[in-house]
Amino acid sequence: MTWGEFVEAGLLRGYRQKNVSLQKMRPFIEGMREQWGVPYPLAHFKPLILDQNLVYELQQRTSLDPALYLFQVDEGQMLLAPPLKDFLDRVEFDPNTGAVSKLYPNFLKTPVEIDPEVSFGVPQIKGVRTESVAESVAAGETLEQAALSWGLGAAEVQAALDWERSLKRAA
Repeated sequence: MTWGEFVEAGLLRGYRQKNVSLQKMRPFIEGMREQWGVPYPLAHFKPLILDQNLVYELQQRTSLDPALYLFQVDEGQMLLAPPLKDFLDRVEFDPNTGAVSKLYPNFLKTPVEIDPEVSFGVPQIKGVRTESVAESVAAGETLEQAALSWGLGAAEVQAALDWERSLKRAA
């Protein structure tokens, strides 16, 4: 799976959680690819932020079910659909390419990040894999010892542990 596919899957996850068939979104996504000339349009800043009206028109032209819309109009005002808003709260865009450069699985306010340029895209904090931090604590280190061992703060170690626990719950 490429980084672009991974990022797009993160956005589409919000729709899947609502039991929406994503097959119906394919013509819309293909239209976005053609419109903006990018292989993964849902992983790029421009169509999601700068061209909201064009995205809205494309949603209508492709007969996309309104339940799948990324942008909705309410009383004449363009609104982000909840899955898109949640997605944008968890990503950072590269200012040069406009593509998603980092994904924050627990939202931007936590230190855990997924960056394809760091630790091969494995969830990490400051380059330290969250799984390594969790293994240290599981092996008997206290939170403070793990923080010292990995050069992290106690809150960062706790964030790593919380992330790893969330993965276990999801499995």
